[in-house]
Amino acid sequence: MDNIEQNDLKVNDEGIDSVIKDINEKQKELQINKTEYAEIKKLNPVKNLRNDSYYDAKLLDLMGWNALRVLLTIMTLGIGAPWGECLYLKYKMSHTVLNGKRLKFVGDGSELFVERFKWTFLTMITFGIYALWIPVKKTSWMVSNIYFEDEECVKGESFFGGSVLKYVGINILCFVITIISFGLLFPLAECIKLRWLSKNTIISRKLVVFDGKALNL
Repeated sequence: MDNIEQNDLKVNDEGIDSVIKDINEKQKELQINKTEYAEIKKLNPVKNLRNDSYYDAKLLDLMGWNALRVLLTIMTLGIGAPWGECLYLKYKMSHTVLNGKRLKFVGDGSELFVERFKWTFLTMITFGIYALWIPVKKTSWMVSNIYFEDEECVKGESFFGGSVLKYVGINILCFVITIISFGLLFPLAECIKLRWLSKNTIISRKLVVFDGKALNL
């Protein structure tokens, strides 16, 4: 939530009550706490119209952006990787439509660079233990920078609520399902993972729903 500094508020005594009221309303509007998160998850999602949810990226474009990402990484000895990844994500999100609403990615390479440096440092000082947290941290950072194209980007209204333990558990479950079925149930494992990820993803205060079927995949 944005801090409102007192020196920015020039009011007289008669206007104090109205200012306090405005501040409280803005706090309620911008802040997303656990109670609001629970309420969002309880909302009945809009029925998914498959024709209104699609991915319209072109193969050659994807190959080009992916090549640029790799090139930036190689030429900068890894330093430019965050910028390349952000460019790639911007393209992918701009070609993803959910229920008729196109997504946009607003993440910045410099921000991802700082996050990666922090994750690497914490992994080193914990002798690799923190590596378990990195997939969730990365997913959380990515989701926090995804919004709908026609809506205002308000920090904190897009977020990922999955925990590390559940993330690890889901991946282990999917791995076991795939191995014991000799790969035949890989579509089922993939749908289980995608369903859990979407269940914990909020974009612009809207719950994402995945209803794909393993048989169709």
